Order: sequence, then C-alpha cells, then structure tokens
Amino acid sequence: MHLTIRMAWHDNNWDGTVCKDPKRNIYCVGNSSLLSDRLSKNRNLDIEIKNAGKKLDQLGDYLPPCYWSSNAFSAHSAEIWHDHPWLPKKISGTLQQHSVFTWPFKISFTDDVEYKTWGKYVPERIIDKRLEKLQNNLTYGDSLVFFYLNYSNPVSGDSTQYVLVGCAPLTDISKTGKFDLDDYELQKNRKGDKRNFSPLNWAIQVSCDFGESGVLLPYADYLAHIDKHPSDEHLLDEISVLIDADMSANFKYVAMGMNDDACIYLLTKLRKSLLKIEEHGIVDVDKVILQQKRVEHL
Repeated sequence: MHLTIRMAWHDNNWDGTVCKDPKRNIYCVGNSSLLSDRLSKNRNLDIEIKNAGKKLDQLGDYLPPCYWSSNAFSAHSAEIWHDHPWLPKKISGTLQQHSVFTWPFKISFTDDVEYKTWGKYVPERIIDKRLEKLQNNLTYGDSLVFFYLNYSNPVSGDSTQYVLVGCAPLTDISKTGKFDLDDYELQKNRKGDKRNFSPLNWAIQVSCDFGESGVLLPYADYLAHIDKHPSDEHLLDEISVLIDADMSANFKYVAMGMNDDACIYLLTKLRKSLLKIEEHGIVDVDKVILQQKRVEHL
C-alpha cells in the first residue's frame, strides 16, 4: 500500500522556509487548503512578510501555521511545537528533514452509526488500532508517499481538481505524543458528543527519502516564468498532473492509503509530465532528466 498526503500551497517548493512572497500566497489560507481554518486564523502575515525566506524555526515565538507541510522537501530539520486546537497547551518537537505532519482524519471521526454509540470522536483505543493497521500496511522503502494539493492552489484551482505535487519513498512514520491535560481538563471536555475527547495529538510525522529518490514537479518555476511571459500560461496546464474524478477517493481526509494500481497510474502521469517539461526547456535539463530517472526507478 501507498500513502497520499495533502499539502498547503507554498511558493518556495516546501523547502522549510517562509514563502518568498507571503502576501501573494492567498492559497494556503483558502477554504480548500490544508487545515484551512487553522491557517487562516493563526497566520501572521506581517511577521511572515518581514521574514520572507527565513527558516521556519528562526522566527522567535512565531511558527508559521503551514509548518505541517512546508518542510516536506527540505534537507534540514526544524524545531516546532504543536498547539492544541482550542486549549492553551503545547507539545514541542522536531520536524525532521524531508518530513511532514499529517493525519488520516477518517480514523478519528465517527460515521452515522458509530455516532450513536461514541459521539463525535472514536475512542482513543480504536484510533490506535486503526493507525496501527495503516502503518502495518505500509513498508518503509517500498511504499510511496504522494503529495498533493486540494483546490486552493494556483495550478488547478480553476478546475476544482486535486493536483499532484510529487512523490518519494516512505522511510518512517512516528506519533507526536499527547497534550498534558489533568483529570479536570479531561472531564471538562468530555461532555455530550465529545465524551471520547482524548489528549492524543492528531498529527503523525511522515518522513521520506526525497533527497535520493524523490520527485517534485516544478510548478513554482513555471509560475515564475509565466509572470515574465504571460503568453506561456498554457504551458502550466500541459505539465499539471491533475487527479481524475474516478481516483479522487484516494485523496480524501488529508491522508489515505492507496493501492499499487493507483500508484503505477500516478507514476505514469508524472513521467508524461516530466517529458513535457524537458520539451519546454524552462527548467534545467539535467534536473529534469534526473527526475525522469527517479520516476523510472520507482
């Protein structure tokens, strides 16, 4: 099995830094981004504009809320913290190189039948079992992680389709701990349909072998080129890897498992895109050929 993971748009190729032009990035806080409510509420645009291009963990007591995905293709780690969604609690940690935080939200929320028994949230013991099952179906070094964007992005936003960013072999998955809540805080929040409220942090760290085997489509390079040459806007459409409607079920709930057939299909689309990128000549040809070789290997 393989894994799909949702990203928020980043204009600097998710390299572990603040966007080059934060003000222009209206997509990361769009309604169809990653954790869009959290990003739109917690992003401090003034701080990010003053620190454009700086490493994520060099901004003092401010951490860009897009940190979940913006270190995906960085060769450096970052010291981060997780804020509880509504309580004044934190968990400190390290975001490793070539890593993201994500969560398979489908395992946490109850369906209509389960809701009658459990309320809004699945009990923690069930979450643990479901997460363990997901991990057991993945193989480090063999399973691939496919990174994608929801509709809030400058590549496929007009077509309301998911767009593939790239992929890399999975190397590790790790939990991120629990928030330190005392009995009073737990009981206070375990009421009504939240009776299974848990201190578990809904975030796992997923690491990949991007440095040696990863593939990343150069959307940012094309957008920069189009800024200078607007008549070439159609070239972006020619290289975009959009997710067909019949495959979209593999890209719900932020993170999901995906079978081998879907994996091969996406790799084929990546290969086709890279051939077109080589033909366009906008990106350094040696880099493109390296990406092609990696796709063939995968």
